[in-house]
Amino acid sequence: DGTAGSGGDGGPATAAQLNSPQGVAVDAGGARLIADSATGRVRRVDPVTGIISTLTTAVTYPTSIAASPSGSLFVSDSVTPFVYKVDPVTGGALVYAGVGVPGDSGDGRLASTAHLNAPAQLALRPDGLLVVADAGNHRVRAIAPVALVAGLTLTPRAAQVGTLVEVALTVTNTGAENFTGVFPDLAVNAGATLLLPRTGPVPAGCYF
Repeated sequence: DGTAGSGGDGGPATAAQLNSPQGVAVDAGGARLIADSATGRVRRVDPVTGIISTLTTAVTYPTSIAASPSGSLFVSDSVTPFVYKVDPVTGGALVYAGVGVPGDSGDGRLASTAHLNAPAQLALRPDGLLVVADAGNHRVRAIAPVALVAGLTLTPRAAQVGTLVEVALTVTNTGAENFTGVFPDLAVNAGATLLLPRTGPVPAGCYF
């Protein structure tokens, strides 16, 4: 309604209060999702009725939302700093990336063990790769789901520092320190393609 605040849930979105909304997305069912940053909420606008509600309050300062066609929701929190995976029905939030302390480390490891610094924007590629604008580090980071591990084509490390491919090729060969005892047979071949380990599962949410 043009007034900064957090009121209006249960009524029409056009009459609701927001406070510094920074991100908007449309979920698989057509609902509008709003990163209502200063209230610490993700708000949902029903696609049929136009009624607004709060989906989750688990994110301290939501700045961006990425919604996949399968229904998965990802929300960046530039204060904590985390990227959360949010249940589109219950609003339950799980940490998908970040350890809660600002920093610039963790490439080549599980995203949930990596440091982020004020992640500001998210984007999902059609193949499921989640791209993160890690603003405080002046970098673009990427999180690959399990489905992308086999045959993920990467660009050689000569690429400009801070780009997506710079992150990708922190994994160099089977003996890479980051993977010792975790992914024993991970490798990057001469064509810069990430190969699936011969033994053991690969968890979702890995940086590459």
